[in-house]
Order: sequence, then structure tokens, then C-alpha cells
Amino acid sequence: MISDDPTEEVRGLGKEWESAWNRHDMVALAGLIAEKGDFVTVGGRWLKGRGEFEDYHANYHKTRFRDTIWTTTDTHVRFVSEDLAIVHVLWQLGGEKDPEYGTPRQPRNGIFTWIVARKDGKWLIDAAQNTNIPLDYSQYRESLKMSSE
Repeated sequence: MISDDPTEEVRGLGKEWESAWNRHDMVALAGLIAEKGDFVTVGGRWLKGRGEFEDYHANYHKTRFRDTIWTTTDTHVRFVSEDLAIVHVLWQLGGEKDPEYGTPRQPRNGIFTWIVARKDGKWLIDAAQNTNIPLDYSQYRESLKMSSE
């Protein structure tokens, strides 16, 4: 995403993530991660590098994530420097299937913490920590609203 506003460029990563996820395009999704980026899944698995990230997600998008719909609900950006930002992305996921039995799972909400850096004019995710949060996360919305003011 190219813009004169770096905040909007960084926020655009959340929408690019949503688009790639919903197309189940793991090459495009992995393209949002820096080559040597670190990614920690909601289950605590530490994926090291774009290749490992892509392989892991490609495998799951053939099974449990095959019919999922991702919604990026909110994105908060705080710049550490001109080319480095801390980003919190709130998300929802529906359509997930139990990997063992193929039965539907309950929708879930989560929050990402991303460290993003601009390299050669493009913002990429250098590090990510993904966390599930309760379905009724109104308390989290209030704390995030207050912290972004």
C-alpha cells in the first residue's frame, strides 16, 4: 500500500492480511512478513522466517483454516521511529474446523502485536505475537480505546 500517510500505510497491513487470508493465498500472506521475521502463533509455536511461516500456514489452510473468514476489526499504530512501529491488530475468525474431526469450532477473537519496519519503502512485519481473547471482549475494546487517545 502506497500513501503519503505512514500511519495509513501501516494500518493497511491489517487489511492486506485480511485479504490474503480470505483468499487463502499463503504466498501473499507470507509476503507481509520480513524474510527473517519471527511469528508466534496463538498456540505458542515460534515460526522463524518467511519460509517457515508460509509452510505452516499453507498446511493449515488445507485443513482447519480452509473455510475460515478473517476480519481485521481495528488497528492501532505507535511509531517508535520514522521506519519502525508497534502495531496492535484486533481480529475475528470464523469458519474454523477441528483438525482431528472436521467439526466446526466456535468463532474466536484475538489481538496481534506486530513490530513493523519500513524497508526499501515497504512496510513488513518483523515480529508478531498472536493471542486469542474472549469472545466478549468489550473490556479490551475500552482499554484499547483509552490507550489510543
